[in-house]
Amino acid sequence: MAGSYDLLVPLMLTEGIAFVALRNTYLYPAQVPTARESPAHRGAVLHDVLTTTSVSMLMSHPKSHVSFCRDTKLHEIVQKLTEGGWQDVFPVLDDRGQLVGLITASDVIAVAHQQDVCSWLLAADVMSPVVSLRPLDHLRHATELMVDRGLRELPVIDDSGLIVGFLDEADIARSYVVAAAQEEGGSRR
Repeated sequence: MAGSYDLLVPLMLTEGIAFVALRNTYLYPAQVPTARESPAHRGAVLHDVLTTTSVSMLMSHPKSHVSFCRDTKLHEIVQKLTEGGWQDVFPVLDDRGQLVGLITASDVIAVAHQQDVCSWLLAADVMSPVVSLRPLDHLRHATELMVDRGLRELPVIDDSGLIVGFLDEADIARSYVVAAAQEEGGSRR
């Protein structure tokens, strides 16, 4: 600022004295001690929840769920969907009970209004490729899969390919809200 380096050493000395003399004085009174306590850095809480929580901690273990075989006719699928229930995603299983595909309600709605098609279409014709999770997967992986595939729910399978539960996007959102509330409560103390 002075156009010369002659004042560099005296400015450094002055800065050092000011730092020591004003050690507990903040330039901004609302400044929080750490970035984690800052509302501007809430993403850290979300990152922590997504990378430290496993699918097994949040997945539901329903007593029963609707699934279909590859050769289930579309009109039977429509009937099961209209009966209602908690599912958004319906597994398609092979003869051994292993997951081979998924059917969503939107997949069925896209073709169900065509009456002539309902009589001969099978589950294998409307199913999407397999998308599933493992119990030890982290929520970040689950969230990325859900967003990438446009699904609100994913089946969780074990090492043998059998369904052991389901993970819903609402469960992930709930875990984040709880973690954010705990973080906020802890930072107020």
